[in-house]
Amino acid sequence: MTLYQRPDEHIFAEGARPGEVQPFPDLSRGWGVAFEQTGGIPPMEWFNFIGKRADEAIRYLMQRGLPEWSNTEEYPEGSYIQHGGKTYRAKVANQGKVPSTGLAEWEEWGLTREALDAHFHPKDGELAWPKITKTPTTLDGYGITDAAPIANPTFTGQPTAPTPSAQDRSTRIATTASTWATLLSLFTGPDRQSFQGNGFQKLPGGLILQWGFTSTHGNGMSNVIFPVKFSTKCLAIHGTHLGTGCATVIEYVGTRTNIGATLRTLDENAMTRAGWGLHWFAIGH
Repeated sequence: MTLYQRPDEHIFAEGARPGEVQPFPDLSRGWGVAFEQTGGIPPMEWFNFIGKRADEAIRYLMQRGLPEWSNTEEYPEGSYIQHGGKTYRAKVANQGKVPSTGLAEWEEWGLTREALDAHFHPKDGELAWPKITKTPTTLDGYGITDAAPIANPTFTGQPTAPTPSAQDRSTRIATTASTWATLLSLFTGPDRQSFQGNGFQKLPGGLILQWGFTSTHGNGMSNVIFPVKFSTKCLAIHGTHLGTGCATVIEYVGTRTNIGATLRTLDENAMTRAGWGLHWFAIGH
């Protein structure tokens, strides 16, 4: 494809002296009019007019880029013009239809930045959504095809979400971090467990495990005080003698409560003594 260089801005016969440029008498007839008016020889003045007219038309298009709308021009579909400081495109072939009012024949084209701002950013960068027509109503309409559906979404990869607190009991989405924190909170914390010599562990559902160490008095009795109170009931308590000989630890009947119990330690001869050590374990809720 041949690319042509831009011509200069000079106009043929623009500097002609008075009388050297005369309007062509019949543009639609062409040079044939010379046989009727000048003996078949067109004068210089007509040539100057024709050359000047052609150069002025070129300069007109070079300056404006798009021609101005003309009431007498026949515009085919798809042609472009300017009118009233705006540009328009012909939707259908037409003639004499003012672009600014002939909405069936013309559509505004090539909006300026100022016009775009007026439509979409009226003030402080805010979007004027009410002025936008034919907006999409689905994600597909915006060209988004990989979004998860609102109902029963399926996520891929490693999506993240805000992490609720361990005490959150709402219907928010639980993350692995919040789930782990919630599980730990069911077992850990000063009100849930203590791993001292006399300690306890509260389990989900209300079950409580307690343990400790004590020693016997002169009659073989040992008063056990639980580290925490069983909210409802102590289900059972068991003791293990700490020593080198045979001994049996029994729960003294009628002494078990929610806060403690009495144990008694007897040797193989059913004898008791003070100072025997024993470990105990209790379970309840």
